[in-house]
Amino acid sequence: MTKKLRRHTQRKLTSLTYLLKIQQKLKIKEKLFTFQNSFLLTETDKIIWIYKRNESGVVVEVTCVGYEILLGNDWITIIYYDSFHGGLLHRHMRISLEDDSDVVSESGVKRSGSQKELLTWAMKNLRTRYLEYKRSFIKNE
Repeated sequence: MTKKLRRHTQRKLTSLTYLLKIQQKLKIKEKLFTFQNSFLLTETDKIIWIYKRNESGVVVEVTCVGYEILLGNDWITIIYYDSFHGGLLHRHMRISLEDDSDVVSESGVKRSGSQKELLTWAMKNLRTRYLEYKRSFIKNE
């Protein structure tokens, strides 16, 4: 009799432990705040960035870090980075002015670090290499 009671007690503890583990796995939705900013590199070139922070101020997602050029009266995005798909930073490059589809690439993109570090890396990359990206885009025309 006592063995059966012990087995029954163990099963109760196991199911209780299981329920606790399930509750721990459920994520509590927290408020996210979106921040957006831009700065001009020249009169016809600018970098924009959009990211999300949680309530404690930690950057949780790089929504967009992009390089845009002014053609006529419109700002056209040539290249942008985001970490929307799976949290990994990757690059989207526009093919040409007529073809607004983009090519997604992960080569040459920083792969590790916090979202804040990835945001900083993408901004520095665009600031230092924007002329390369502009030449490449104009060459495709």
